[in-house]
Amino acid sequence: MKSKNFIPISTSKFLILYRYIFGYEGGLVRYLRDIYNKKEFKGIKNKKILAISYGGIQFTSFLSTNDNEVIIADLSGAAPTLFLNKNNFIRASSKFLPFKNEYFDIVVCLEVFERIDSNQRLINEITRVLKYSKKISGTIGIRLLDFCNIPISDLNKLPYTMFNYDLKYGGVTIFGNPLILDEIPEMDPSKMPLTEGKQLLFNRLICQIECFDYVFLERSPKIDEKFFLVNQCYEVILACSSALLLIKGNYHYSYHERNIRFHDLYANQKKLLELNFNATEFKLKPTTRIDFDVIDFWFEVKNLYLEVILYFINHFYKVNDRKFLNLPDFNDFYMNESNYSDKSKLESAVIFLLLSINKTGINPGLLKKARDLLVSLIKEEIPGDDWESVRKLCVKVWFEIIMGKKS
Repeated sequence: MKSKNFIPISTSKFLILYRYIFGYEGGLVRYLRDIYNKKEFKGIKNKKILAISYGGIQFTSFLSTNDNEVIIADLSGAAPTLFLNKNNFIRASSKFLPFKNEYFDIVVCLEVFERIDSNQRLINEITRVLKYSKKISGTIGIRLLDFCNIPISDLNKLPYTMFNYDLKYGGVTIFGNPLILDEIPEMDPSKMPLTEGKQLLFNRLICQIECFDYVFLERSPKIDEKFFLVNQCYEVILACSSALLLIKGNYHYSYHERNIRFHDLYANQKKLLELNFNATEFKLKPTTRIDFDVIDFWFEVKNLYLEVILYFINHFYKVNDRKFLNLPDFNDFYMNESNYSDKSKLESAVIFLLLSINKTGINPGLLKKARDLLVSLIKEEIPGDDWESVRKLCVKVWFEIIMGKKS
């Protein structure tokens, strides 16, 4: 399948390849950074290429080989005068590229984004003039895509994680060496470390709390709020089923296959089976047509989620054959672990926050426990001791500590 190529090149000689398969509707741009090498371009033939520059165009000459049609658009207004009479050179603006929609096969950006203010406007224009995005996004139904950088030299040393397992066996090469995934070491799914299940379950705590606002108990969520709530809750359900499959040594990279295996191995978990089936369908074909009570749904998912966490940690932690009776009991043990960190404390706070709320009201003691853990973490008082204030601060601190960014 064809896809759009958007290739910004920076002064540090890194190639950033945008496999730009989204249209403008709700798509998020993510990028993949790899070592720049001109060999990457040798297979490009008979293409319409737009080279966007900012005062430097000497780098574009090799693109003109192989019968490619190359147009250079300079955004600086300061390119050498001798280039102005060339047929393939124009001056343009980052806010408007003077070309028809879906005209180019490839766009190459040459040291541009670090020099302009309106990055998003330029990205929108690049989206407009590149081919294929609407066609592809409509065909395969992808809403967003995340890229991360893994140096090629590190592939044969990647540790056994769920992410790396999914990458090796569920990944597809869309650019470059088609056998590159073979460099990743073999991984036996029956021996996937239980740490991966614990990390997955605890990482989904943010999904459960960021999608629910206490005001939803007083008013109906809007369409976009409903969608976000349902999407995040289904992410939680998929994490639960994946962790439970991991316990059985039957994890798989495919959503469909995981759903089949979960049905076979946990046939007695009727409600979780139903939710996992619906979550799989929603994951692969998301829709805003939601015709059920999303508040009841959130509470149902929340309760099942906490049950699965308790079930899983009783498999994960085997301490003198001790069985944790409930999550507060587990927290007493968790807080005394040698590797108990700020992240662990925040996870504990979120668990108590979720335990504190039900459809009939708030448990003040459990809410206070969540609040006290949060205060001890951020070393300052919280303005407001109601459930919603604690929830909002948990979300903010989560993004600051775990996601590594300010919210």
